[in-house]
Amino acid sequence: MREENKYNVFIDTSSDKSQNPSQFKIKLNNWFLRNNIKNSDSSKKDWYISVKSLAILNSFSNVSRGINDSIDVYEQTTPGATAPNVNANVMAHYKLYSIALDEGNPNVASLQKQINDKLVAEGLGDIKFAYSSYNSKFTMSLNNSNAKVFYIHFKNSYELFGFEKNVFYLLVLGGDNESAVSYTNVNLLSDRLIKFELASNSDFRIKNTHYSNITYGWFQDCNIFHLQPVNVDPYRLIYYTRSTNELMPIELHKNSITDFQINVINQDGDIIEGLAHWIMVLEFTQVKTWNYDMKIYNVVKELYLWIAMFFRNKI
Repeated sequence: MREENKYNVFIDTSSDKSQNPSQFKIKLNNWFLRNNIKNSDSSKKDWYISVKSLAILNSFSNVSRGINDSIDVYEQTTPGATAPNVNANVMAHYKLYSIALDEGNPNVASLQKQINDKLVAEGLGDIKFAYSSYNSKFTMSLNNSNAKVFYIHFKNSYELFGFEKNVFYLLVLGGDNESAVSYTNVNLLSDRLIKFELASNSDFRIKNTHYSNITYGWFQDCNIFHLQPVNVDPYRLIYYTRSTNELMPIELHKNSITDFQINVINQDGDIIEGLAHWIMVLEFTQVKTWNYDMKIYNVVKELYLWIAMFFRNKI
């Protein structure tokens, strides 16, 4: 025999402005989602979750604190000094300028203006950034005849400008290093995949039937329960409704579900900064099953033993 009980949890992150929508905690009353403590009906209980619907605005910050906001400019002060790199300490031979971009969601024109304005403010007006709409790439170059030597390191903003990670780009007059062009096309749509996962401090976890290589590069157990591609233009509504009845098995850490946290991460496994509020209907399903065949077997077994004992005593 099988019995299903369904419970819908309606989650609206805008109802609690004190929380970050990217790391949202849900607290339920103890009696909402729970097993029968005494298990007096001798049933086996399995739990499942499924996202019935999701609505979220495509409005993510391309530039946030610690994300896509840092560029280092090294000005050489000792002629012929060794080129800087991520492992070597060469600051005795260079003057460092750290450029911090403003938080927000800039387009390519405002990004170009901002980086050039910040370079001028640091006294680095010799360096210019220009965006080409023809190939969707940035070009940085020197625009006068001085003999200064610069190295540009896009610390955490290499994807934003289309340059390579951990590369120090040389800018010097003469030869092939008067300018440098983006390695890849610039795509300021940034996050292209939204992943909803359970935090480790939740009262339940996804059973060991789900595996992912997103964070570490190799497959391992994961707590991701929904993947949502960003398939609409910026500032349009992303909307999802479940089209199948496929359920995801979960494992309870205690007898009830009262606390859990949903983390919202991007395709790189990073928490999405500047995430708009979202609404989700999360369905919990409890499936109770009874093995009556075993019960019948046990009754027949007991009856057989009783009859055997009865006749043995008669003999």
